[in-house]
Amino acid sequence: MTVKITKPEINIREKLTELSKPSGAAGEAMLRAKTPQEQFNLIGAGRKNLVINGAMNVWQRGTSTTGFSSSAKGYIADRFAGRYVSLMERSTEVPEGQPFYYSLHCTTVSGIDPWIIQGIENVKELRGQTVTMSYWIKSPDGGSMRANYFRGAYSTPVLNGSEWTYVTDTFVVPEAAEDGEYLYIQFAANKVANYYITGVQLELGAVATPFEHRSYGEELALCQRYFWRTQTRTENNNNDVTIASGGKGSGPDNYVDLLGCPEMRARPTVGLTGSISQFSAVRWSVAWDVATSWSLHHVGYKGVNINVVTAVSGPQGDQTNVKSTGSAFFYLDAEL
Repeated sequence: MTVKITKPEINIREKLTELSKPSGAAGEAMLRAKTPQEQFNLIGAGRKNLVINGAMNVWQRGTSTTGFSSSAKGYIADRFAGRYVSLMERSTEVPEGQPFYYSLHCTTVSGIDPWIIQGIENVKELRGQTVTMSYWIKSPDGGSMRANYFRGAYSTPVLNGSEWTYVTDTFVVPEAAEDGEYLYIQFAANKVANYYITGVQLELGAVATPFEHRSYGEELALCQRYFWRTQTRTENNNNDVTIASGGKGSGPDNYVDLLGCPEMRARPTVGLTGSISQFSAVRWSVAWDVATSWSLHHVGYKGVNINVVTAVSGPQGDQTNVKSTGSAFFYLDAEL
């Protein structure tokens, strides 16, 4: 016996549309993602921010400077350089409700195109890739600014007085981009104005995702691949701190290795901020003696040996330690 069953016709497409999907906004974004990379970015798997110190937390060089009013770039917040800015300093002015504690405050020079820039390593690996840049910016003086990324201007947002503006831009990295090229944030020319910036992020994909917060220790280690400095006495509760150790050479020479040097991005430039007289050297059989001069003996990716000269000579071959007695410091610079 044959039994025939009939049911009313239904529109499958309409029924699917009527389904109550518990996906929410995040689920919808995952469904709209065009590539696995975009989905990877949305769920925050792995590390995504190609900018270092985007939250402006690391300030190894200090917290304020006024010396970058020319075309020569200079640093204060780690990894961020300024050009044609009369002031760069750390500020606690941040967007309300956002998880940031510091911003970079800049005062621009009139009549010139001021920039805040960060060199990006291994840019060749990004050629032809879609990336998204995002950041928070504010100017109490109003006006406009534009973002320039790898040789091209991609936005000109108008800033609304005292309100923070969240800027996002998606673009394709040019095939001609070379390693070490800069990301630019360019301010309005022909006007002296104040700007605050924080939460700078560059990530693969066409979606601006929430800012990636790394621990301070991890961010500091990333910064120290480009810039590192010795500790000062004032940073050690005004107690002398040993910054180098080695051996006594002939006469007043003391060949010592800077202690704690990380592996740098490249062979660094070595410099001294402050006076060499704020360091003293001691040999096992001779008392502490104030340093009078210094010179480089050997510079490598993973260590630096310097010659610290003192007024008093000592027995050759004795162990020598150098301590900081003030606020001066030696630094290693391997910035792009």
